[in-house]
Amino acid sequence: MEPRKIHKLVRIIKIGAITGGAVTALSFLINLVPCTGQGLCRLPNPFSNLVDTVSEYYGLSNNPITGLALQFLVPAILVIAVLVLIKKKPNKIVDFTKK
Repeated sequence: MEPRKIHKLVRIIKIGAITGGAVTALSFLINLVPCTGQGLCRLPNPFSNLVDTVSEYYGLSNNPITGLALQFLVPAILVIAVLVLIKKKPNKIVDFTKK
């Protein structure tokens, strides 16, 4: 691959990671995590007892660490997919200078 394409891909992955981190950090403050039965819920404090949870995060697991990982991965992958699929086509440059 060309260095320019690698640089663009690394930049897209960084943007996805920052987005995933921001959404995950906000999940501790506001209800953003899909939970079964409750709609949206918050992630529990990671420094407290993580065993006593009753919500199933994303309908897959009641482990808060799994919810944390999924809450990071889902927005990160969505942003990366959108940025990779949006390809800017270069406009044709018309040269009107006299030669």
